[in-house]
Amino acid sequence: MFVPESDNFSDILKRFDALFSIHPSENLHLPSTLSLLTELRELTDRLGSKICTTNIVKLCGDEKFICYYKNCLDYFVSEPKLSALSNSRSVQVNNFAKLHGFLWHICRQHCTAGHWVCEKLSTHGVHDWLWRFVSCRDFIATKCVQNSRTKLIVCWSFGILLHILTRTQVSVNSYRNCNGVHILRPFLMNCRVRKSRSQSEYLKMCALLLLIPLVNESENKSINAIDNYVTYLLSAVRIALKSQDLYSSVHKHHLRDLLRGLNGLTRFDANKRVLLEGHILDDILTMLKIAKDLPYSKVNMLLQSPVPNTNSDNLAAEVVRLLWQLCFLSETRGKLSQYPSLIDLCREFGGSNRSQTCRETVEGLLWSLSQPLTDFERGDIKYTPLSATGNPNGHIVFACNRANHRKTVDFLKLSLKQRGYNVYLESERMEMEKALEDASALILCLSYSFSTSPFCRQQVLSALNYGVALVPVLLECNYEPETWLHYLLATVIYTSFTDRDDFERAAESLSLALTKYGIVRAVSSVDHETDSSEAIPSPSVASPWRSIALKNHTGRGLRMQLLSGMPKTSRTPHLSTKFIRLSSPFKFQNQATPRPQPPVIALPRLSVKAVSTHPFLRVLSVWSNGEQSAASSRLQGHSQSQQHWEEDQESLLAYQAPSPTVRLWNVERVQRWLEESGLAHYAQALSWLDGNLLWELAWHRIRSCDAFFSNLEHHLNMPQHDQVLFFNTLSLLADVS
Repeated sequence: MFVPESDNFSDILKRFDALFSIHPSENLHLPSTLSLLTELRELTDRLGSKICTTNIVKLCGDEKFICYYKNCLDYFVSEPKLSALSNSRSVQVNNFAKLHGFLWHICRQHCTAGHWVCEKLSTHGVHDWLWRFVSCRDFIATKCVQNSRTKLIVCWSFGILLHILTRTQVSVNSYRNCNGVHILRPFLMNCRVRKSRSQSEYLKMCALLLLIPLVNESENKSINAIDNYVTYLLSAVRIALKSQDLYSSVHKHHLRDLLRGLNGLTRFDANKRVLLEGHILDDILTMLKIAKDLPYSKVNMLLQSPVPNTNSDNLAAEVVRLLWQLCFLSETRGKLSQYPSLIDLCREFGGSNRSQTCRETVEGLLWSLSQPLTDFERGDIKYTPLSATGNPNGHIVFACNRANHRKTVDFLKLSLKQRGYNVYLESERMEMEKALEDASALILCLSYSFSTSPFCRQQVLSALNYGVALVPVLLECNYEPETWLHYLLATVIYTSFTDRDDFERAAESLSLALTKYGIVRAVSSVDHETDSSEAIPSPSVASPWRSIALKNHTGRGLRMQLLSGMPKTSRTPHLSTKFIRLSSPFKFQNQATPRPQPPVIALPRLSVKAVSTHPFLRVLSVWSNGEQSAASSRLQGHSQSQQHWEEDQESLLAYQAPSPTVRLWNVERVQRWLEESGLAHYAQALSWLDGNLLWELAWHRIRSCDAFFSNLEHHLNMPQHDQVLFFNTLSLLADVS
C-alpha cells in the first residue's frame, strides 16, 4: 500500500489547512490550489482499490474541509458567471473536479472509513448542497452529455449522494424534497446520445442507481413504460457477467453494485415480473456458479477492475437476496422446479465457513420457501383484522433493516424496556421464526430500507400466520408502502418516529398503543416510567381496533392461549383482573394502602323479549346471567386491591365496545354486514339477528370470550377459523358511525 512519509504528509496537511481556511472565491482559481489538489488526487489514485490511510480519511472528515467543499458548491450555484461554471475548461472547474473526485473516491470505499466520511457529510448537510449543485442549468442532461469533464462531475455527484443515502440515516424523503426524481429522470432518456458512448452509459447508470431508491410505485410504473430501466439494468448485469473481472467497462460499474440496484428495484412486484420474463433465473444460476468458483479463479487470475473486487460471500449474498425477493411471487416458485440445482447451490453458501451475512441470507430464503405464499393481489383473499394480540404475555419483536435507522430502533427498544415491556433482543437473526411463535406484537419500522428487505417481508408474513399484531412505526416522513404492505396497513395510523418528532412523546404514544392492543408488560412498575395520565396524546397513535394485522384463514390462526389458558372452572373474559393489572401503565401502590371502591361497569343484558324469539338467544341469556353471577362470586373472593379497576383499565375494556349505532340496524343491514365480513355462509343460520341483538352479542364477546367461542362451535358448528373471523369482525363494530 502506498503510504506517504509522515513528515511529508504533515507538511501537506499544513498546506491544506491554509487552503481550506479561505473562501473558494479567493483561491480556487490560483495555480497553487491546482498544484495542491492535484497532489491530493494523486494520493488517492495511487491507493487504487485499497483502503485509504487514516490521515487522508481524517482530512475528509475535518470541519474545515467540509466547510470549504460546501462553499465551493455554493460558489458555483450562487455565482455561475464568476466561477466560470459554464466553461468546463476553466481553472475553477478543473480544480473543483480534482477535489470532487477525491471525495467521491473516499466515499465509495467498502470499509469503515467510507461509512465514517459519509456520516460526516450527512451531519453537515452536504447532500442538500449537492442537489442544488446538480440542478444548475449547466448540468442538465442535454448540456451535461456534451462535455466529458462535466459528465464526470455529475457522475461523482450522483455517486456521493448515493453513498450518503445508503450509509447514513438520511431519508429518501429528504432527497425527494430536493426534487431528486425530477432531476434524475432526464438522464435516463438523454445521455444515450452524443460522443462517447461509454461515458454516456456511465452517466445514465449513475443516475439510475440513485433514482432507484427514490421512486414510488406510480413513478416506477411511468419510468418503466417509457425507458424500461429494469430491462436496462438487467442488460448491464449480463455485460458484467461476460467480463473476467465482473466489471462492465461500458457502464463502469462492478457486478455487485448492479445487483444492489436490481435488489432495490425488486421491492415492487411489477419489477419482479419483468425480471422473470427476462429469464433472470438463468442469470442467478450462472452468478451463483461464478461466486462458488471465485476463490479458486483468483489464484490464477489478476483482476484488473478499478473498483474493489467482491469476494465470493459478498457476491453470493447479493444473488441469493435477489432470488429471495423473487420468491415472494407465486410465478417464481412455479418456475423453481425447472432449476433443480438452484436451491442446492444456495444451500452451499449457508455453511459455517461462510460470512454471517451470507448465511443469514441463505437461511432467510429457505425460511420463505418453507412457508405458504400469500398473494396479496388476489381479489378473493380472506383475512382477519386483529383487534388485539393473540398472545398478550409474549415478547415484542422488531422488523427493521439493520443497515439504516439503527439509532432510532435502539432508542425504541430501550424505551419499551424501560416501560416494562418484554422486548426480544435478537442474538441470531434467523431465530426469528421461533421468536414470532411466542410474540405478542411485531413493530414494523417503516422506511425505504424496510421495503427493500426480504427479511422484513417474511417477518410480516410469518406474523400473520401466528396471529401477531402488526404495529407500524414511521421512520421516514411521507413513506409510501408498496402494494403488498399497503394492503395490510391501508387503514392503520402509524406512530411517527421521524426526525421531526419528539422521541419521548412518540415512545409514550407507542406504549399506550401497545397497551390497547392488549399487550401485557413484563414488569408492573418500572423506573423512569411515565404516568399515562401525563402523556400527551399523539395523532399518530395506532388505532388498535383498526389494526390490520391480517391472517390468511388457511394459516394457523389466532392463538387460542388467550382464551384456553384460563382455568377451566372460570368463564372469565380474556381481559382478566390479573391481565388488566399487569398491563396498566400506572405504578401500583402498596397493597396495605387504602384504595377506593371499584367503579361499577354496567354491561348490557339480553332483553326478555329477545330471548323468546330464537333458541340460540336463550343460550345467550343463560350465558349473560351465568357470567355475571360467576364474575360476582369471584370478585367477592378476591382482595380489595384485586377488585379495583383503574380508569385506564376500564377504558381498556370499553374501547372494544360496539357503537350504539349498531342497535339501529335492521335484519337486512345485519345480513349485508355478514356478507361484507366474509360470513355470508352463516346468513341463513343467523337470519333472526337484528342490530339490537348483534350489539348485545358483541358485548358478550367482550365479557366472556371462552363461552363465546364455545357456543359458536356448539350451536352453529362454526369451525375455528370462522370463529376467529367472527370474533374480530365484531370488534370492528366499535368504528361504526
